[in-house]
Amino acid sequence: MRALNDLWAGLYGDLFNPAENLIRGRMVWRQENWEQKCWQNLVLEIIRLAAEDYREARRGNLPPKEASEIIRDVESFLLSDWFAILTPLDGKRLLKLLKEGI
Repeated sequence: MRALNDLWAGLYGDLFNPAENLIRGRMVWRQENWEQKCWQNLVLEIIRLAAEDYREARRGNLPPKEASEIIRDVESFLLSDWFAILTPLDGKRLLKLLKEGI
């Protein structure tokens, strides 16, 4: 999980500690910036929930049919053009980390 957090923090560092960034003067509170941060937070939450669902399905805590559907859907999402549009994260790398159990 730490590797996944580090990966996200490297790409979206400003989202993880807005108070510190405000103190350092890096964040300008304009309407466009606020809206962009909201969209970025939404994208991160979608990815976090997909990763959480994937881990849960791989643990075997779900009925086999449901688990296989979740695994297939998350893998498809991470490798999709839509994922590439949403984020600069490398979906293949993220999937590899998830498969390794990180």
